[in-house]
Amino acid sequence: MDVTHIKLAIRHHIAEATKALHHPDLDDEAVHGARKDLKRARSGLRLLRPLDEAAYRRENARLRDAGRWLSGVRDDKVLLGMLAKLLERERKPKGRRLLERLMARLEKERQRDWRAVRTAKRRRELREVLGETAHRVDAWHAPHAHTPVPAAALKQLYRKGRKAFKRSRKLPSDERLHEARKQAKHLGHAVELLKTASEKSASQSGTPSPQARAHPSR
Repeated sequence: MDVTHIKLAIRHHIAEATKALHHPDLDDEAVHGARKDLKRARSGLRLLRPLDEAAYRRENARLRDAGRWLSGVRDDKVLLGMLAKLLERERKPKGRRLLERLMARLEKERQRDWRAVRTAKRRRELREVLGETAHRVDAWHAPHAHTPVPAAALKQLYRKGRKAFKRSRKLPSDERLHEARKQAKHLGHAVELLKTASEKSASQSGTPSPQARAHPSR
């Protein structure tokens, strides 16, 4: 897998996120999809990290912040669902009143977060941030198209994941377990992006992907 196809994958996921966020009927499903695409785009950035560390940090921070702008409405929905389940099981009137007050307060916060996400100003800011990042990443220079940058980045992600896992096993804590889980997700997302990009590249060139070669049809 070469650098060019990783860049194409990043641009694809940024374009999908932008499309979802600017749909007239922006809803929970669209926001959830946009956040997933932004995470996949950041996975692609990690695979190009050896090209330019400073540029990686800048663009990764921009996509991270864009995702955080959307996190409020998603987090509110998850919390409301959890509180609703607790309310179903709660039998004491005092406990039910407390949960109902929390849900009412959270619903107001959710409405406020939705108003912020749906404003023309916020949508324009998101579109500009995502468009600039896609353009800048496309301009990242590689010595040549087949420079083994993704392989080197994948090894680095694996080493970081192993290190975080060992630390969490040696002395478990909320912080260390969270870090181990985060690094495992980073690695998994990067592998998934590589697999998808490889399959698309193979289909466009007419060359079987490694998966297809390993499991030929009978």
